[in-house]
Amino acid sequence: YLPDVDFENNIVLVSMQAFPEFGTTIEAALVFDDKVSVVIEDDVSNISSPAPGFPINIVSVPRIDLPVDFIRVENDVTP
Repeated sequence: YLPDVDFENNIVLVSMQAFPEFGTTIEAALVFDDKVSVVIEDDVSNISSPAPGFPINIVSVPRIDLPVDFIRVENDVTP
């Protein structure tokens, strides 16, 4: 199921990890005077993933005509 997105009033942010990582989540979109900073948390481990996949997270946020800067934070899920 894909939701409708009003692209006149919203933008879509996408976070994607390369095969076969554990997970990715867009944690926040922070608006500053000169840019939007998007904080992404990726689960990583030095142990192989239990199943192959392409983790992806997509969110729709109100449109702001500023440059977008992505900040990626690693979350080590090694047991």
